[in-house]
Amino acid sequence: MKKPYSFILIDDEPVSNELSAIQIRRVFPEAKTVSFSDPKEAIDSIEHHYADYEKHTTILLDINMPYSGWKVLEGFESYTREVYQHFIIYILSSTSSTDDAERARKYPLVKAVLQKPITKQDLLDMFKDNELPPFKVL
Repeated sequence: MKKPYSFILIDDEPVSNELSAIQIRRVFPEAKTVSFSDPKEAIDSIEHHYADYEKHTTILLDINMPYSGWKVLEGFESYTREVYQHFIIYILSSTSSTDDAERARKYPLVKAVLQKPITKQDLLDMFKDNELPPFKVL
């Protein structure tokens, strides 16, 4: 039996996290979600409790926060393979900046840049054919 999808939502706006969680539950009713409105708490949880997360947990990371999503991504670069192999990252942005997309390509764990709010089709595309997708801008 396939394990339910697992998500970590990192956005300094709790309402954005809740909207993402609602959409996730609509598409994947059995999905597990953990939300963080403080990116530093998310980093601490990921670093110290990564083994508690399912392999291939999907992180939806807001890039435009006071403590930048870029800093969160930079932190991932210092993790060992044992830590980061648990995660797949999708960047969420309220803008459609091509600069964000180009910068995101430098991070191997980032699979796509998505515009907020996340849609049902975004979620379905993430797991199409149960394969890990190549980088793309959605």
